[in-house]
Amino acid sequence: MNILFVTQWYPNRQQAYFGIFVREHARAVHKAGHNVNVLALSLHKSKGLFNNELNQITDEFGISTIQCELHSCLKNVLYHLPFVQEYFLLKTYNHYLVQFKPDIIHSQVIYPAGLWGSALARRLKVPHVLTEHWSRLVDFSKNIYFTRAIKVYQSADAILPVSAFLKTNIQSIVPGLRESQFSIVGNVVDNRLFYFQPEVKETETLTFCAVATWQTKKKPDKMPELFIRALSILQQHHSRKINLVMIGGGDKTDELQEMCTSANVDARFTGFIPKEQIADELRKADYFVHASAIETFSIVVAEALACGLPVVCSNAGALPELINDENGIVCENTIENWTDALIRAISIQYNRHQIAHNAMSRFSMEAIGEKISAIYSRLHL
Repeated sequence: MNILFVTQWYPNRQQAYFGIFVREHARAVHKAGHNVNVLALSLHKSKGLFNNELNQITDEFGISTIQCELHSCLKNVLYHLPFVQEYFLLKTYNHYLVQFKPDIIHSQVIYPAGLWGSALARRLKVPHVLTEHWSRLVDFSKNIYFTRAIKVYQSADAILPVSAFLKTNIQSIVPGLRESQFSIVGNVVDNRLFYFQPEVKETETLTFCAVATWQTKKKPDKMPELFIRALSILQQHHSRKINLVMIGGGDKTDELQEMCTSANVDARFTGFIPKEQIADELRKADYFVHASAIETFSIVVAEALACGLPVVCSNAGALPELINDENGIVCENTIENWTDALIRAISIQYNRHQIAHNAMSRFSMEAIGEKISAIYSRLHL
């Protein structure tokens, strides 16, 4: 089948990792045997009033991507004008893809791509599939465009939230959706990079790893202070040396480094590093820690599991869907609960090979591609 992905969240020349999970979905669908084209529109801050750049590439998987990049000093205004964005998106479609006849339009995230994809699907008279990733979906329900979004959800031929948690969120704010519209399809773990590899570990050292963007926010979604304090307490009562590897950047990094120093936690901050290096760091670690206030999926937890790491994480959002007694511990977001969870985790003999196998059976590119492909086939009968 010919599949057209429509998205605003997608890697581009200025943001190489933005929406990388959408790209992995496109690659999974392509690997499942479909002809995939991606139509992506991105907004960028610039000094000028307005500039529109078009960029067409074919990646190493053979997926053709047409990127419409809008550069403007009024970027924030443009974000709230989806109809203006839609004009340029359709113009790009007419220029580059008029000969490409999609059998299915697959939008990624309701706003704004879901609005565009739904309109294009009606115009072309093909089914519309909507994958939802958005952790702030409930906040969007207060947006002036939410009335149109409700109609897009209700008319969608299939809605693919990345977790049961997100499905519940959608159902809570959008009336009249049918159960038959929903299929839960998680994000893709790239099994070329993230895999289990038995290693001889240092018996005198325990290494914990965390991956996130360490950003200061009014409503923080990541809470690394919890596991830093808990590891400090654990170190005081444990004979083995404890190391912490913090992967990722952000404006909170310096503050967290100072916190680790004052808490006597031996921490190494890598900054942003490529996925290949992240996978190497995970394979060298003993445990993965992830303290969060909200998660619609958590690809970093799934990637850690694929490397065979037991995970200690917050009881938040979709995380309990990933973690069970065989692969880790879910805890409440208090220092006491985190400390207790870490103590219990290091006392358990986990089967790391089985952890990796179970993760890949759910989230490998092949597994996700087959799941989405089955949905397409049902709609294209």
